[in-house]
Amino acid sequence: MSKILVVFALLSSCLFGLCSCSKSPEESLSAAVLAAERNQWKDCRKHVEKALSGYPDHIGALLLRAVACEQLGDYEHAIDSAERAVKLNPESFAALYTLGRIYSTSELRRNDAVSPLLRAYNLKPQDTGTLILLCNAMSDINPRQAPAFLKLLEKKSDPKNQAAICNQFAVAYAKQGQLILAQQMFNRAYAAAPSDLDIMFNAARFYDRYNSVPPVARKLYLEFRNRASGQPGRAEQLAEADRRIAELP
Repeated sequence: MSKILVVFALLSSCLFGLCSCSKSPEESLSAAVLAAERNQWKDCRKHVEKALSGYPDHIGALLLRAVACEQLGDYEHAIDSAERAVKLNPESFAALYTLGRIYSTSELRRNDAVSPLLRAYNLKPQDTGTLILLCNAMSDINPRQAPAFLKLLEKKSDPKNQAAICNQFAVAYAKQGQLILAQQMFNRAYAAAPSDLDIMFNAARFYDRYNSVPPVARKLYLEFRNRASGQPGRAEQLAEADRRIAELP
């Protein structure tokens, strides 16, 4: 499901909780939800701003504004809206999850993601989406704690997700300096999903930066370049792969 699933779940329960004496904010919120479902984020933001002008403390509208602003690249207002929602209801899973997720996508606020995500996880420990975000955040911020959350995720995840989880274990172990464990996990991940681009690129980096086996790193970078060429969202990785292919023996 999309990243706005939790927002829609919240909105579904409170959309018609607005005062019936003034339908304009309610209609604006309905229009904002419809625009979001169509990925029309400028329209979504316009409608949700109108809803918030009548009901500034409506948590569902604040979260939808946060997601719309994020999609439009306005992280300052996205974070502000999500933080306001959490202040209004510190026990709202949707608010905590949304704030933690947006923090995790902002380079300047990534370190702040763990606290709201932990609180969201404690409210809904069965939610694997929160665990995935926690694992990603921990791998970046505190690799030594990441394996504990990855083990929880491993127990709850579908077996078909094991390759991705092994990849995350490998990255966390590499950052800890546990190179034997990292190599074992990369081998398991690559064996389970040899065409997965994320696993391929991370393994190339491992043999390049950590385990220092240049021929293996070069081979993986080459394979990644051949498979990822032309795919959206891979330009930065492809540039790094090309640079290292040229530099490695």
